Amino acid sequence: MTRKQQLDNEISKIWNIYLIGKECFDYARYLFNPRTKLEKQYLDKQQDFDFIRFILFRNSLIELSKLFHFRDTDKCNVHKFLKKFKQNQIYEDLFQDEVKISEWEDSILKKNDLIKKITTLRDRVYSHSDPNFSANSDFDLAFEDVEKLFEIVKDIITTISEKTFDSLADLANIYFDKDRFNLVDILSKEWERKKNETIKSANI
Repeated sequence: MTRKQQLDNEISKIWNIYLIGKECFDYARYLFNPRTKLEKQYLDKQQDFDFIRFILFRNSLIELSKLFHFRDTDKCNVHKFLKKFKQNQIYEDLFQDEVKISEWEDSILKKNDLIKKITTLRDRVYSHSDPNFSANSDFDLAFEDVEKLFEIVKDIITTISEKTFDSLADLANIYFDKDRFNLVDILSKEWERKKNETIKSANI
């Protein structure tokens, strides 16, 4: 395997983790913050969707932790990946943009507190239950903050793919599309119709 093939393989692994995590994230974000007031009223009363959106968000954080948690067992860690483009490292001549590498590293460093929260939740709540740990309000996460981590990964993949392989990396969702995701809209309107029908019948 050539070094370029090896790089392509590494990018593909990071790419796949990104796609799964981002897809789960976008579904979860919509289910927590739907398009209309009626959809939100409906979702907030459905235990099934409450469970589904929590699991989706949890899974998105687990996938992100694979990319940002710096430890030996995390094979697709972006910290390690970026170091491979530095001087005297395996990919140093394949992507020669030290300024961009430094920008990515600085962006990740600024998100260190957020990354610690995510990896702590993964290690002590999601993947392994720690009876001595309780996730309080300090571990509340904003969708806007979490999304920025996905944006960093997207920029790394698209930029290196374009500069090294002269190819456009399409990181768009495979399934979720807010404009055509009408499941909740259909269910909420039917829920409202039945509710109004019940009220009407009771008043007869």
